[in-house]
Amino acid sequence: MKRWLPYISILGLMLSAAYADCPEDNYVDYSPLEVTKVQPRYLKISAKKYYHETRFEVNSDLGYLGNFVKASTVKVRKNYAFYNPSGLLRSKAYTSLFSRTAAMTDVDIYDEEENLIGRIESTFFTFAPAQFYFYDKQDNAIAIAEMDTNRSAFTLYGPENVRRIIATFNWENDQMGKDHWSIEIVDPNAIDLRMLISFGAFVVDYQDDFLKQRKRR
Repeated sequence: MKRWLPYISILGLMLSAAYADCPEDNYVDYSPLEVTKVQPRYLKISAKKYYHETRFEVNSDLGYLGNFVKASTVKVRKNYAFYNPSGLLRSKAYTSLFSRTAAMTDVDIYDEEENLIGRIESTFFTFAPAQFYFYDKQDNAIAIAEMDTNRSAFTLYGPENVRRIIATFNWENDQMGKDHWSIEIVDPNAIDLRMLISFGAFVVDYQDDFLKQRKRR
């Protein structure tokens, strides 16, 4: 065993040197729950329903980010749990009590330790089919999501200027009849990614309500 010790020491030094030469900017954490140097610009969220739960898979231009899980038990307040690719709980989202329609539902978002990340609040006072205000944990307005007249897309604007687009949400249906929502993030630094993904999962979950209103027009 002793004769191998010099070689093991040399190998350890080589690995340490190689690690030190790796540029930090090349490191990508595919979990949206930690602050990273590289943030995704495109997201795709789709639902898969099972007997006991519904899962909303979140994919991106950087790879698979994880999934939201919603239990199918009947509750007065829907709750979602977000797990990263390793299966670790990273955030939670709760809808408002006794929400009757998608357009009048509020969502509170917390981290895995139940610390408030932010909230999404619906509003009556709009000419759009649906509108939601985004607030951070200090209760500052940080964005406004407005549904288009076709009821198949949302645009997320800055709260001070409707011309400053933060992100867009679009309903898409492929040739196989499977649908999903795609999200293009224009300004990744404007809002916590967990809030964007939570809103995306909420929209996918309530899309039948939105599209039903669309068909009535």
